[in-house]
Amino acid sequence: SKIIFCGNKAYDKDTLKEKIETKEKATWRLFGKEASIFGFEKTRIDADALNRFYKDEGYYDFKTEKIIPELDFNKKNMYLTVMLHEGVRFKINNVKIDSKTSTISTKDLKTKLSLASGDWYSSTMIEVNKMKILEELSKRGKVFVDVKYDLKVDRKNNTIDVVYTIFDTPRMYIERIEIEGNNK
Repeated sequence: SKIIFCGNKAYDKDTLKEKIETKEKATWRLFGKEASIFGFEKTRIDADALNRFYKDEGYYDFKTEKIIPELDFNKKNMYLTVMLHEGVRFKINNVKIDSKTSTISTKDLKTKLSLASGDWYSSTMIEVNKMKILEELSKRGKVFVDVKYDLKVDRKNNTIDVVYTIFDTPRMYIERIEIEGNNK
């Protein structure tokens, strides 16, 4: 059995094989007794793993176009062809934090971020930094806020601006606490 990658230019087949769950010796299992749902679920998991890997390495437009399982004429060898579209690699141009609430200053929040201009685009790091902003605001006692981000893609320069926006969420109040079973 064999896994074949098509469309990969930035990373060799061995690097990509390390990123997926399906292994060459076990490829035949995808279409054996456990085939139906499990095999196709595993290829979806592999596609998601490749997606995460490439998107964390700067490939904003990456997608796994197809995963094609094939059995050879003699039914002895299994081939899994993975068709990829890498696209171009993007860098972060600017990271900005806006606040839609007057009670929050964003001046020193940017120093808490681990994403900066010149870094390769990483979908995971963008999400991690969103959580860092929320964590810092929580430490400051600002619990009724949320953070969303917007990506502004400049395809001409292969850069992405990340804009985090802080906004108020509705306050929640506890009207009444009822305790049952405490007879003392």
